[in-house]
Amino acid sequence: MAQLRAGNALVNLVDISVPEGSWAVPGVAGGRNMDHFCIAIGRHDEAALRSHLAAHGVEIIEESFHAGARGESLSIYVRDPSGNVIELKGPPG
Repeated sequence: MAQLRAGNALVNLVDISVPEGSWAVPGVAGGRNMDHFCIAIGRHDEAALRSHLAAHGVEIIEESFHAGARGESLSIYVRDPSGNVIELKGPPG
């Protein structure tokens, strides 16, 4: 994986032609043009965010705590109406 920075933004590029990039291989013929995109969100009430997503029928499909452009923090992954995965990345603790 290569990481590119543009100001405060971080773009990860994954080479799916090598074994280390197999986790990003699309699960459908023809594939997707991206794995997901990330929106950096500000400080928030996590319970309120979860409640808001649930109230609007937005399912959390994955969660993880890992590093990003701003440091380690919780990432919550959801799908938009078109099926694209969106990572909501909170600020570091």
